[in-house]
Amino acid sequence: MTTKTINILLVLNLLFLGGILIRQSAASQSFAMQSSAQSATRDNEELKRMYQEDQSDRTLPTKSIDWSVVEPRDKARLARVKELYMQNKLQTGGDYFHAAMILQHSQASEDYLLAHELCVVAISKGNTDARALAAKSEDRF
Repeated sequence: MTTKTINILLVLNLLFLGGILIRQSAASQSFAMQSSAQSATRDNEELKRMYQEDQSDRTLPTKSIDWSVVEPRDKARLARVKELYMQNKLQTGGDYFHAAMILQHSQASEDYLLAHELCVVAISKGNTDARALAAKSEDRF
């Protein structure tokens, strides 16, 4: 990949990150206006389930992973995470962390960079599990 391409990807991803932060700021303001009777936002159950499946595929009791089985599952999870991201369904630090973990199992460098940026958002939302993944996803990029 050329330096120009990498720079373009970095700029695009920074714009996406800025959009995430702006949306989160607006969502935080909206949330603050809600009555205290409503419960706090919970992690997206679908993202949590996909994260657990992703991790389960990689921690099988056997010594080797059948990538011919796992790879199609990874691709389906990756596509769904991108849909949820584009639909602004990531709300909590856990959501951003779960999405980032799935993204960093991609084969595309732009997905590694997006995973890193999602980790940064997760950390800003108090998810400490995202710290190590932020470093790993940046290294992978």
